[in-house]
Parts: sequence; C-alpha cells; structure tokens
Amino acid sequence: MGPFLLQERPKTDDVEYAGRVSLFGGRHQGSESPEGTAGREVVEETGMKLDADRLALLGQIDSFNENGAPTIGSIFLAEGIAFSEVENLDIQDGRGVLLKRNDAARQWSRLTPIALFAIAMFDELDRMRHAKRVSSSENSFAAHSRPSFYKSPLALAGTAGPVVDPRSALRDVLPY
Repeated sequence: MGPFLLQERPKTDDVEYAGRVSLFGGRHQGSESPEGTAGREVVEETGMKLDADRLALLGQIDSFNENGAPTIGSIFLAEGIAFSEVENLDIQDGRGVLLKRNDAARQWSRLTPIALFAIAMFDELDRMRHAKRVSSSENSFAAHSRPSFYKSPLALAGTAGPVVDPRSALRDVLPY
C-alpha cells in the first residue's frame, strides 16, 4: 500500500495545529471550484501540479470558518503519484511527510482531525473497492490482491469552500 503524502505544519505560534500532520490545502479564491482550489493549493504548497482530472472527491463536510460562518470543506484524493514527483517537492510551509497507511493508527496523536477524517474516508473507499472486486470475481486470486497503483503515493488535499447561506443549504432539507 502506498503512503499518504501529507504536510507537517510549521511549529510556530501563528499556525493552527502547529507541528501536527495535516492535508495540503486552503481556502478558495473568487469563483474557483473546489477542485481548482485543491490543485492550486497543492501547487503553491508543494510545487506539484495536480490537474483537476487527477483529483477525485473523497468527501465533503459542513464546517464553519474562523468567523463562525457556515462553509463546506472538500477533501480530494490523487492516486498514482510517481515517487519521482514526491522526491522533488518544494514544500513551502512545514515539511512533507510520507505516512505509511499502517502507521496511521500509531501516529494518530500527530494527525489533525481533518487528516484523521480523510484517512478514514479513504479506508472506507478502499474497503468498498476491495469488496466490489472480490464479489465480481469470487475465486480469482487477483480479486483478493490490491492493484499496483496502491504502491504509489496518495495525495490528500482539503479545501475550505465559500461561505454558504444557511437558508439556501436548508432549502434542500426543509420544505419552505
């Protein structure tokens, strides 16, 4: 299983979750899409170009920004990253961390809540993918083994979306 490419946050007083391991990412600009934000933030923070077609939406969470306004956070996954891409990163804040998947449980206290959430979402996605492969070819050895892209690094990126008008968000749920 390939490692997760994450960011150890700078150890300074002005940084939230200083010294802990988190996702690369940040806030949207203007009318930027969540995918566009994730790609731009990864380029800004690592120098690695991730086009929108390399990013898969892993999940979204309702949250609040630093002013208490509701917002939607998006978490993206980029699979199949070559180790050569990771070796030459130019990390701008903190340092890059390759976290082996089986080390995530041992390192939980170093991970930010959003990193723990993203890894848990990836684990669920992986479990569903594996169950689908096994059920589609029950007796095949290949169905019980992981495909080769799992050996390459996986980048996780988070974005904080635009502020959401709570009334528009509730329209889909409440009938008024």
